[in-house]
Amino acid sequence: MKDSLFNIKSTLSKETFVACHESGHALIGWYYGLTLHLVSIQPGRHLDDTECDGITKSIFPESGRVESVNHRMFTLPRVLELLAGRTATDLLCPEMPEGGYSHDFKTIENLFAPDNEILQMHKWRTEHPEAGVDEFYQTFKPIIHKIINSKRGRRAITALSRALLKARQLSGRSVVQILEKAWGKPRPLWALPADQHKSIVDEGPQTFSDAMNKVLIYMNLLKKEILPFRDSEENTSLQNETIQRIADNILSIQFLAIGPLPEEPAEDQSNKPS
Repeated sequence: MKDSLFNIKSTLSKETFVACHESGHALIGWYYGLTLHLVSIQPGRHLDDTECDGITKSIFPESGRVESVNHRMFTLPRVLELLAGRTATDLLCPEMPEGGYSHDFKTIENLFAPDNEILQMHKWRTEHPEAGVDEFYQTFKPIIHKIINSKRGRRAITALSRALLKARQLSGRSVVQILEKAWGKPRPLWALPADQHKSIVDEGPQTFSDAMNKVLIYMNLLKKEILPFRDSEENTSLQNETIQRIADNILSIQFLAIGPLPEEPAEDQSNKPS
């Protein structure tokens, strides 16, 4: 019998549930060729101003905007991406109560089918005009179930969920790098490589802690981009000195963002009540 997320038998936290839910959206969006913009488990708001515990933003490759006309169309990638959040938590967090997908389902209700060539899904909606999205989900979930419940799918969602629980928010490129590593080769047929996804999260932090986490992300990006050039044979001594000064400053900023370590209590204070 397959265990739930991370093989944890104890009650999962709400944050773990949200991380799993958003990882499901990200995996299926990536799988079907969407470009990931960001994945976050920070509380925020959707574009329609409804509150959310986390969010996955993606774009169609030909669109420069997160919210494009394609997102209003009833297309296979868009519908499966919206259904995937619930599928991920149903499969990997079975001990948690259902929830967190009402906005996803409402979005599906408001999608427009441009013509009759969307085949099975559009035909089903035409033949079941009174049916709710839950019945729609039960009918078409096997398509996503097969992907998420595979060994590769489980590995990918577990890896991304763990990363989200640590970082809270990741750029689309970072998300895909995690998915690619966990999924393995070859990539899904429609999935775009990591370098074609958004490299920097441009959403503003909402708390001091989030701001410091973002600073650390930026510093890690700088290290990856700049430090490989340190001590290159092609550098002049001045160039090497400049890179070393940048490296020292990055380290200082990282220490500032992490903050001071908690002080050890003095020996004569250690047994006193706080």
